[in-house]
Amino acid sequence: MKIPKTFTLGAITWKVKIVEDLPDRMGQADFRNATILIEKNENKQIMAQTFCHELLHALFFSTGRVEDHNEVLIDGLAHSLHQFLVEMYED
Repeated sequence: MKIPKTFTLGAITWKVKIVEDLPDRMGQADFRNATILIEKNENKQIMAQTFCHELLHALFFSTGRVEDHNEVLIDGLAHSLHQFLVEMYED
């Protein structure tokens, strides 16, 4: 699965950056700067899964759910979203 460099949600363009040494996490959604950070990893599946997880945080934020981000729910949805995207769009 290809991780985009940018995407738009609710008229806000988000940036996606691959970074090294993201402390204590594999990804982070920065709502103030509309940026998703993904920790560089040799395993591209883990990076894609992390992107899906952070994308869902961005979706929650774009619908007004600024503080109520249930990590268990988001992680479960992210795994399903990642599997769907891979099966639908990769050869």
